[in-house]
Amino acid sequence: MRFFAISFIALLLTLGSATAGPLEKAVEIYQSKDYAGAYQAFKPLAEAGNAEAQYYLGGLYADGLGVAQNNDKGRHWLEVAVKNKHRGAAFFLGKMYLSGRGVPLDPKKGAHYLAVAESLKTEDDVDEECD
Repeated sequence: MRFFAISFIALLLTLGSATAGPLEKAVEIYQSKDYAGAYQAFKPLAEAGNAEAQYYLGGLYADGLGVAQNNDKGRHWLEVAVKNKHRGAAFFLGKMYLSGRGVPLDPKKGAHYLAVAESLKTEDDVDEECD
């Protein structure tokens, strides 16, 4: 009986690690370049408050991948992701404002978002810079 219980737990752990969560699946879809499918996968996650999904959704809108290009929606989702402390979204917005890509050219806002991105660095980011 004990062997069966241990085997069953091992099977559950194996199945659990083999199945990716919704965000991981959405990223896989994005990486396969199925941008319309990625949009469908990221949108509910973004609406539920997932900062990574908000970042991806903002990028899809800003770049017109899988959806009609809409800089206002792209900026909106990136700003929401920044409010949820997403470093990549802050960096993306900073670059947008510094270049005037999809938003009015605004070096002050660009510098602000780059400073926000810098402030959101983690210890892992610092460790990677030292390698």
